[in-house]
Amino acid sequence: MDKDNRRQGWRKISLKAGHYNVRARQGYYLTQATVDPLASAKFDIDAALRSPLDYTCVPLRVLLKSRVDADGKKKVPFSTVIPSTGVRVDTADNNHVFIEISYAVLSADGNSTAKQDESYNLNLNAEQMKQFTAMGLGFTDSVELAPGSQKLRVVVRDNLSGRVGSVLADIHAD
Repeated sequence: MDKDNRRQGWRKISLKAGHYNVRARQGYYLTQATVDPLASAKFDIDAALRSPLDYTCVPLRVLLKSRVDADGKKKVPFSTVIPSTGVRVDTADNNHVFIEISYAVLSADGNSTAKQDESYNLNLNAEQMKQFTAMGLGFTDSVELAPGSQKLRVVVRDNLSGRVGSVLADIHAD
């Protein structure tokens, strides 16, 4: 097997086990997303934002705080918490962490009324790595609400591994 061949395509597998009859698949298809996890980032995030189901490969929690009224607008602050086991850290590249956090506010009919994307491409120093290992990563933001009942979909994508996690939370402006 040629481990340096990073092109997309079919890979044949051959298996020899002496005089035994072995049943195994004949090969596999190497996708561009496997070769380059960043290539499918936008598609992965958009699919997770639209999905009625939670993605579970990156564990995360969303903590909603009490609604705040400021400048005649209703906002709900929230925190996204990702445990240290949830994302890959490339220790060979100065404790490199590369994640994207996206969220969408969804109206009762499922349409997106607001969307935000943030990318975090970090190198953690020794103290930050110690804190990350103990407590994970935390990010805060807030969403502006229209009247009525809405949902907040938060998606986290680990760009080093291509894994995605998402959570859906109910939020209310009233």
